[in-house]
Amino acid sequence: MKKEREELCVNLEKKRKEEREKIDVLIEDLEVSDDVEEEDIDNFEEFPRLSWESEICLYELDELKRQEMEEQQKKKNKVQKEEEERKKKKEDMKEEQKKKGRKSKGRTRKEKEGRRRKKNEGRRNKERTKEEGRKK
Repeated sequence: MKKEREELCVNLEKKRKEEREKIDVLIEDLEVSDDVEEEDIDNFEEFPRLSWESEICLYELDELKRQEMEEQQKKKNKVQKEEEERKKKKEDMKEEQKKKGRKSKGRTRKEKEGRRRKKNEGRRNKERTKEEGRKK
């Protein structure tokens, strides 16, 4: 399980590095397209093309950010599920131990206390009757 997590972490780090490299390239492309002076644009047809390219870069940036957020949310959800499963297993084990404990003991705590009280009352009654018999 630990190896799988480590492999998953390594893979995620690789993906992040690749995505960040892509983002850096996209940012550089945006900077280059923003730095183009008006003199370089000879006709009106080139301007929409540059704008369109920059919009694509922005869209790709947003998409990469969204994917990264989704991955983080998946990690959080996975961790929460694992914690819930651990808690559930602990509760199940406690219940099983209680059931096993009851089976081996035969009686619950309340039942044992009730039997002790009855025994003690019976002893007291016997002692009283003996004392009363001696007095007479």
